This record gives sequence, structure tokens and C-alpha cells, in this order.
Amino acid sequence: MFPLLSPQGVMETFVCVCVCVCVCMYSTCLCVFLQVVGLYRLCGSAAVKKELREAFERDSLGVELCENTYPDINVITGVLKDYLRELPYPLITKHLYETVLDSMAQRPLRIGAGGCENDPADTEHTVSLLENLPEVERLTLRRLLDHLKLVASYHEVNKMTCQNLAVCFGPVLLSQRQEASCHSNRVFIDSEELASALHFKKHIEVLHYLLQLWPGNLHHGDTLQY
Repeated sequence: MFPLLSPQGVMETFVCVCVCVCVCMYSTCLCVFLQVVGLYRLCGSAAVKKELREAFERDSLGVELCENTYPDINVITGVLKDYLRELPYPLITKHLYETVLDSMAQRPLRIGAGGCENDPADTEHTVSLLENLPEVERLTLRRLLDHLKLVASYHEVNKMTCQNLAVCFGPVLLSQRQEASCHSNRVFIDSEELASALHFKKHIEVLHYLLQLWPGNLHHGDTLQY
């Protein structure tokens, strides 16, 4: 948890964590970590994770992620997953969750021997689904999906397919932690609806759908400001 940070402070810190983790794996010196078998399945040292989290919360812009400082990539990925899990409200909101479920029914995945065989229009539609998110959440989720798609592109080496990544991140991105506030589009009010939303299988299916249709190497015109 983040006892000293406001919900807005938590979100701002998370944006920095997300950007740092995603960008660091694009760098030449750390791209080897994309080939680590089981990337995002392991958590790393709890003590080192605590140290890194405290560094982010003291000065998120001043944290330098490098191989010499944090040689165990599982520490870095573990911190990212912790922040996702502990956000005051999930990046994938109730509205987006329901919109993706509708798309899954209307534009089902077509998986062949060579992978996803959906039309380019389905990919364009999937990207457009994020447009109704608040700006920070939209840009952050885009960056995260870009990153996870990159990780999946190394699946023959790291064994982290879109399905395996969805298993790791689906329940995290659709966390049961909800913001008890007036943001009705972010709160699951009905108890039956909540029980359904917490069904891990659906969480996994929703993220798997997004990852399969998400374009690789997508360069967005928007930039994250933090």
C-alpha cells in the first residue's frame, strides 16, 4: 500500500514506474532481459523490491534503472506489478472492461497456426476502445500494452505468450481494489456484477484479447506528461 501518498500521488508515481520499466527494457543494455524465461512470473527479492519502491516514492524521476544497480529483472518487474495491483482504481475501468467484452462477442479472435488472423480493422477498433479512458490512464495503458506486446514478441525464448502474460496481468489490471468515490464509472456497485468482474477467467480473456489485437511497435502521437 501507499500510506503516505494521495490517490493522485499514487497514480503519478505509478506512471513514472511504468514508463521507467517499459523504457528501460527498450534500451540496448537491458533488451537481454526481454529474453528471460518466465519474465513477469517471478517477483524478485522482497528486500530489494522494498528499496526500489521507496526510491520511487522519494523521487520517482530520479530513479535510474540499470543493470549494475538492479541486475535481477524480477525485482523491477515485481515492483511494476505491485503498483498495478495497489492502484486506488484499476487501469482497465468497468466501462472499458464491458466494451472489450462486447468487442469479443462482435469481433472474436481468429487464431491460426501463424497467430492472430483478424483483419487490420479489428486492430484499429481495439486501439480506439481506449479513447474513452481518462488521459493519464489511457496513455499509461497504451504504454503498458505496447510493452507487453514487445515481451510477447520474444515468446519463443522467454515463453511469455500473450496468453501467459494475460494470466499474469489480467487479474492485476482488473483489480478488485476500487475507489470508493463519486467516479461511478470506476466502481462496481452491484454485488453480482462485482462477483462477475472478479472472475479471473474473464479478466484473463479480456487482456488476452487486447494483447492479441494490439499492434506491435505502435508509435502514438500522444506523450505521457508527468
